[in-house]
Amino acid sequence: MSGIAAPDYDFASLSPYDFEVFVRDLLSAQDRLIYSTYRVGADGGIDLKAATDKGWVVAQCKHTPSADKGSVLRAARKEAGKAAGMGFPLVRYVFITSAELTPGTERETKEALAGVAGTVEVYGRGWLNAALALHPEVERRHFKLWISSTQAVRAMMQDGVFLRGESRIQRIERNYLRFVHHETCEVAELALEEHGCVLLSGAPGAGKTTIAEYLLLLWWHRGFRVVVDPRTVDQWWVWLEDDTPTVFFFDDAWGQTHHQDHGSRHHDTDMSEFIESIVERQASTASKVLIMTSRVQVLQETVRLSDASRRAVERLAHCHVPVERLPYDVRGRMLFNHVHLAMTDPQTRQDLSIGSWWHRVAGHPNYSPRLIEIVVRRNRARSARELIDDLEEALENPHEIWGASFRALPPVDQQLLLTLSLMDSQLVQWQEVVRRLGGIPSSDTHVDAAVERLNGSWITKALHGGSQILALADPSQRDFLIRYLSMSPGAMTAIIKNAVKFDDLIPVCRRGEATELESNLRLFSSGEDLFRGVLDTCARELLLRFSVRGDVIAAS
Repeated sequence: MSGIAAPDYDFASLSPYDFEVFVRDLLSAQDRLIYSTYRVGADGGIDLKAATDKGWVVAQCKHTPSADKGSVLRAARKEAGKAAGMGFPLVRYVFITSAELTPGTERETKEALAGVAGTVEVYGRGWLNAALALHPEVERRHFKLWISSTQAVRAMMQDGVFLRGESRIQRIERNYLRFVHHETCEVAELALEEHGCVLLSGAPGAGKTTIAEYLLLLWWHRGFRVVVDPRTVDQWWVWLEDDTPTVFFFDDAWGQTHHQDHGSRHHDTDMSEFIESIVERQASTASKVLIMTSRVQVLQETVRLSDASRRAVERLAHCHVPVERLPYDVRGRMLFNHVHLAMTDPQTRQDLSIGSWWHRVAGHPNYSPRLIEIVVRRNRARSARELIDDLEEALENPHEIWGASFRALPPVDQQLLLTLSLMDSQLVQWQEVVRRLGGIPSSDTHVDAAVERLNGSWITKALHGGSQILALADPSQRDFLIRYLSMSPGAMTAIIKNAVKFDDLIPVCRRGEATELESNLRLFSSGEDLFRGVLDTCARELLLRFSVRGDVIAAS
């Protein structure tokens, strides 16, 4: 390996399972074998296993970056005892640790493992870095190695252009350590590599945005400028025509355009033309690439309603990557990473390692990466049992994950959020929210205080074009709020009464179909008994508002 500049990672940014998967990929590349990993839980003393013509190879991973000589030797002796009871002969046994090893410690560790296989190999941090230098594709895939601090994520923001940049960066900082690489990531990476574009579609909370952010990090690492959620159409073309390699990211690209939430009736046409230009450029240059996400129901709806969007989606057909239900082992690893980072108390971790709850949660039909993220992030548990109960309760009733928090809010906070859910929940000027809450006495002061209370949990705020804008922090919050409105006559009546302009009522009527929801709920539908009471209660108020002519609707 001489002559190759080796990286110098301490691997501390990896969780134990991340380290295991990293070693699997590195050994597979180095040995030209296929190493297999195992599910979260008891593994019978086997982390990695590969078959050869001569017999089985087993590799054991010990992720202990700060371990001293005594700790490494104790771990080796323990593993030697496990290896003796595996029940099948080994031709080779590999012991790998993230700790620094001296030649003496390496020799003594090998002696502690003597006899477990025909060949015993011991590798530490130095060997890992040297082998990694030979396999840059492994280093690129395991981006947690080179995104080893929040400073790197901040550097990406400084080099790029972000709408609501701070909230996006906070999300990436919060989630990159919990990320689990899986097959769909590889498919999406290949699509972006070969075609210069990728459209990730799937159900709410399936992990589309997380995969997209993974791709952003990869392309930024290659020297691309990152442009995230640009809303000013003219600027798209400026960035497209300059000489800087650029990756464009449109998150939830068509999520709200047919509700006129983007403020431009030509948005669909502009988007279609922009996509066309990106795709056509791939024949001559790969310096401009495009990442898009869309909830699958929204994608179907916007294609039905807009010819321009239909043409755009057809142009992206060759790089359309559905994000579907994740394999069990990936769900288990995601769960492990979230819990491992959230629960640092040794006794709590020990308690969490016991029992079958991992399998119940990872295998639950309502499992979604976002649901796990939300529950663990808001974790109020004082014990392992409370965290397990919280996770299982949320899985049984996922739409109520925000219910307790919402019902505990002051009325003005609730009304602000419900109003925001019917506006463009990604980009709303503060003044517009104040205007829509005009029925609340001294609304400016109240709204200011409500924004401060909700900032960072329910909403994010930022400056855009010199104006303060508000946004719901998570799409699942909007799902909950739409559902709440669809079953709450009082809340819906308040929304209608606070309408100031005729146009304020249009979303109430047009949002008959809440495409964000998998169950396809409707706010107003006489065919649904569940919502008939809401319709009956609000119909008089709604008709009264519509009966008033002119742009401004007088107060009742």
